[in-house]
Amino acid sequence: GPNVLIFDPSMPVGDIQAAVDAVYAQQVSAEMGTSRYALLFKPGVYGSANQPLQLKVGYYTELAGLGASRWAMLFVAALALIGNYVFYLLGVQHTTPGNAQLLIQLAPLLMALGGIFVFRESYQPAQWAGLGVIVLGLALFFREQLAHAVSGHEYAFGSALVVVAAIVWALYALLQKQLLTRLDSPSIQLFIYALAAVLLLPLAQPRELLALDAKHAWLLAFCSINTLVAYGAFAEALAHWQASRVSAILAVTPLLSLGTIALLHS
Repeated sequence: GPNVLIFDPSMPVGDIQAAVDAVYAQQVSAEMGTSRYALLFKPGVYGSANQPLQLKVGYYTELAGLGASRWAMLFVAALALIGNYVFYLLGVQHTTPGNAQLLIQLAPLLMALGGIFVFRESYQPAQWAGLGVIVLGLALFFREQLAHAVSGHEYAFGSALVVVAAIVWALYALLQKQLLTRLDSPSIQLFIYALAAVLLLPLAQPRELLALDAKHAWLLAFCSINTLVAYGAFAEALAHWQASRVSAILAVTPLLSLGTIALLHS
């Protein structure tokens, strides 16, 4: 986006210095501002003894180098999202859809905490109060689930798998937020989907697709399109909004899920 500036050693030092100083002048006193900047430097040498490059950083400005770590981060993000899908689908097989959808809400909660402690995002008192309500609600829900876990080992196993899915999804989301300062969201999603296809294809049984009736074929098509749209929108939201605020919007997901379940079983 326009707030991501990429520099390379071939650029005149004066031009780089002017661009960096302009961002600093805007952000140096913007403690409560909404603008975010990323200054990215390709590998190489910048400046010289006679004309050094001096970098001053204001609020909400990130300095980073574009190196091999980007690929490692992208690979881990892809593995985390693939793990989320696998663990969640396995968990749903051993527990109820409603229980799985509520347990997976650990993911946006962990993402919100990551936004606070990793990206240093600020919270207003009302936001802290809302976060406290979410934590309290999840704690009460988990307390109730312990009774089911004691009475049914399969139920507990499924719930544990969903919790693991939530943890790895939060890791993916935080890595995606960081990667968006270096790559655009379609490129990140394309890499993740391509890696998922390569890793999961040996475990898949394509013949089963031919055995689907029309109803289940349409459901599979809907789930596929829904995944592309949902994660595309999620990635774009992260590119334009704080991680903690995106996670707050995701908290309404169980309301939609439980409403849909009640409608289908009414």
